[in-house]
Amino acid sequence: MRKVGYAVILSLVMLSTIVSYAYSTFGDLVTTAWPLNNPLEDGEFPIIVGNVKDQGGNPVSGVQVKISFATETITSTTNNVGSFYIELKTPAQPGDYAVNVISTKEGYGMNIISTSYFVNGIPPTIPEFDLTAINQFPSLIEEGLTKNPLSQIILQHMEKVKKQQEEAEKKQLEIENRKNFIDEQRQTSQNVLKEDLLSFEKEFEFNTPRLAFDRFVQSIDETVQVIFWGQFNLTEKQHIEAHAAKQTAIENGETSVNAMKIFQRKAAITKNEIVDYNSELNIKYGFADESSQSYFDNDGKLRWGKDSAENKTIFWYLNPDG
Repeated sequence: MRKVGYAVILSLVMLSTIVSYAYSTFGDLVTTAWPLNNPLEDGEFPIIVGNVKDQGGNPVSGVQVKISFATETITSTTNNVGSFYIELKTPAQPGDYAVNVISTKEGYGMNIISTSYFVNGIPPTIPEFDLTAINQFPSLIEEGLTKNPLSQIILQHMEKVKKQQEEAEKKQLEIENRKNFIDEQRQTSQNVLKEDLLSFEKEFEFNTPRLAFDRFVQSIDETVQVIFWGQFNLTEKQHIEAHAAKQTAIENGETSVNAMKIFQRKAAITKNEIVDYNSELNIKYGFADESSQSYFDNDGKLRWGKDSAENKTIFWYLNPDG
């Protein structure tokens, strides 16, 4: 409570240094108040004037206006045009002063505003205080605030603001904790996904076309393995070129259907291309020469010579006489 009392005093002192004209629309009353003369000279009597209107801008008469000066509180009532005039009975001394204006009338809400005035001159010297009295000062402030209705309203408002701030901090902490939890879950999911991908890649690596074909070729006679690898290299080259053509088609704006058709055309190998390529492989690796390969047609059957226009099959007969 002592900290709250200090906060109220500090807030009122700060307000007194910056406010000279006050206007408020709190509740159903609209109150305006200001010092008649500002600044004042040392010894003059401060005068606060103003008016009270309703929400429609109409003057409200009979409003009780209570002004709390630094040394006393004076009460007055608005006239038939909603105006009030309140003069402090104590001469002013140099310094900055804040005053609180409370407007009330039956049927309307309470309206509270603050204004300030300045008195020229050198402020009086602050006397030395007994340390015992200074130590008792916070308690006296608390007691004074407790007995002052305006202070009670301010304290209640500050307590409400404090609770709102605590709720906001609690909510912010919950949001941060929730965000941290989501981030942790997201990171965990990413780690699991990364592990699954690595596992999949290892499994897929074992079943790549080249490795799978390699396991097949190992079961074939070593003398002809190069022929099989030559055929594999041909189809692999065709697929790489077909994939590149598909990507180019997509980048050029083709639909996925048209791009796949382009891939299929590029990757296709005809039977004749395979037969011709096998002939080249047989010659390349010394399984046959060009002349002997020319005796085989596109179906792999023997025919009449390299330059024969006829595609006649040679039938071989064994001589029964030996």
